[in-house]
Amino acid sequence: MTEWTFRNATRGSQPIAVLSADYAVELLMEHSGWTEYGVVLEYVHSERGMITCIANIELSTLEFKPNFTASKPSRSGSRSGIRVKPVCDEAFVFDDGTCASSIPPRYVLPIVKVSRAIRHIVEHRDFPGGIRWTDPVPECVDRMH
Repeated sequence: MTEWTFRNATRGSQPIAVLSADYAVELLMEHSGWTEYGVVLEYVHSERGMITCIANIELSTLEFKPNFTASKPSRSGSRSGIRVKPVCDEAFVFDDGTCASSIPPRYVLPIVKVSRAIRHIVEHRDFPGGIRWTDPVPECVDRMH
């Protein structure tokens, strides 16, 4: 058993215990595989760390916040997966639970890459190789909020 939980934020679901890295990937595929529009999915570690994906059947965003805690939500050190050559031509549309929004194509990755990255993060709680990452969010940005 891992120390991670999963939640479909678009549906407002209750957290589900992530039993293994494979189960984390299974939850990603199960909750994103029913719509062409992205849904917001969150994984939270009991001590420190949060993974956020906006995923549909084929595509997903990926953000890892290594310093996030429930008592002090922090974006410092947070990085997002990016593509040099976008996998889609148009903005990625998703449902955040209240309305439709969109994300620039640069932040959209193939869901296969995201599933591998989630497995790695759940197992190691660090940034996996094989994905180009944005620069980390500096600590001073957190202090401004």
